[in-house]
Amino acid sequence: MKPKVIHLIDDQKLGGVKLAVEGLCHSSLNREFNFEIYHINLKAWKPVRYQADIICLHAAASWQKLPAMALLKLVNLGIPILYQEHHYSEGFVLHQVKTKWRFLMMLKLYYGLMNKVLAVSQAQGKWLLKLRLVSKDKLFITGQAKSLDALTSLNHHVFSWPLVIGAYGRLHHQKGFDILLRAIAAVKTDKLELRIAGSGEQELELELRALAEHDNEGDSRVTFVDEIKDVPHFLNGCDLVIIPSRWEPFGLTCQESLAAGKVVIANNIDGLTEQLINLNSANETTHQDKDVHSIVLDELTEECLEIAIRQQISSIEERQAQDVKNGFVYGLSQHQRELVAQAWPSLLLRWRELLHSV
Repeated sequence: MKPKVIHLIDDQKLGGVKLAVEGLCHSSLNREFNFEIYHINLKAWKPVRYQADIICLHAAASWQKLPAMALLKLVNLGIPILYQEHHYSEGFVLHQVKTKWRFLMMLKLYYGLMNKVLAVSQAQGKWLLKLRLVSKDKLFITGQAKSLDALTSLNHHVFSWPLVIGAYGRLHHQKGFDILLRAIAAVKTDKLELRIAGSGEQELELELRALAEHDNEGDSRVTFVDEIKDVPHFLNGCDLVIIPSRWEPFGLTCQESLAAGKVVIANNIDGLTEQLINLNSANETTHQDKDVHSIVLDELTEECLEIAIRQQISSIEERQAQDVKNGFVYGLSQHQRELVAQAWPSLLLRWRELLHSV
């Protein structure tokens, strides 16, 4: 009989966490394991002993949830509990936590209840070890990925103006869309268009729309798109994707964008840049040439982002001048896209190793 693995999620909103878990449960691993997803509320959790061989928990840790977590551990003694840390990172603490010692104490208590703590990136894992929040033998770096076939199969396009810049994700302070809008406002040209896709906090959405109206003088270069259900369709209409996140333990949007063949500009924070550095040997701020398809920003500022955008426009103009007759494809080669897509089978191998070892 196949071992039963249940995934506990306390956020039913469609997002990177839910998509990642659902992808894992529907992967080839289901030939070896029975997966089930349960939605729980750790702030009002009633004791349940789960009929499972392994429990995987995907829920942001907090002081409020800690008593329920301790009870969950007690009621399910004998069942290994794995905790995947999707939420917290060094960048999160830098931007969001005022009383660091108290927050880190909470994490240490939370992680102490787990049999294994799973990091979604190398950077996150190093941070956990550096602060001694987990021991080396308890930490397992799974990484993060999803099936990217629908993105690697998108056709290449010969470039034509305007340069369509895409930015997508939850409308939250974390994502840095306010910085992006100010950078776009500083680039006075009709050669670009910005599409921001996503949903989230209504108040923040109104603020972002107001910022776009004010800084861009109400021009038509900035378009807001609702939450996207079809990521390949959205990315197929973009040339460049910008990820100006203030913190990002991993960031599936980066992986998706690279697999779709898009040039990516991203902040050098947490696990986000690991995906870029694999395809880009240069790590200088806004460095770019015809063989480099990712730009790592060493500093997340409007000025730095503005320079990166201007350099992309200049680079495209130079490429066009070199090949006026035939045009050129702006983005990653198919070989590079396939390299990005290898993240998915690699992730499944790591999960298989983990689940067989506990």
